[in-house]
Amino acid sequence: MAISALELQTMTELGSGACSDGEDVLAVLRPRFPALTITRCPSSDVIETPFQRGDYFDVHLVDTSEHCWRLTRNMAVATAVLLAMHERRS
Repeated sequence: MAISALELQTMTELGSGACSDGEDVLAVLRPRFPALTITRCPSSDVIETPFQRGDYFDVHLVDTSEHCWRLTRNMAVATAVLLAMHERRS
């Protein structure tokens, strides 16, 4: 299932809201998008340019059609999302 621009926008808005409220971003997003694999990691773990940058996380699109997952910039083949979380500042 490819990711639509509307899904990505909604996910980014909901995820940013969750982060600003101190909620677990995955706990908020996974129930809302049950057919989509969503995972996270520290932004320092990803060297590739993100598909979209945000205040709390960068969004990377993932193609899971092969045995090994790979990052992509093509929404038509993206079947998962990686949220590269920014370090929280006190």
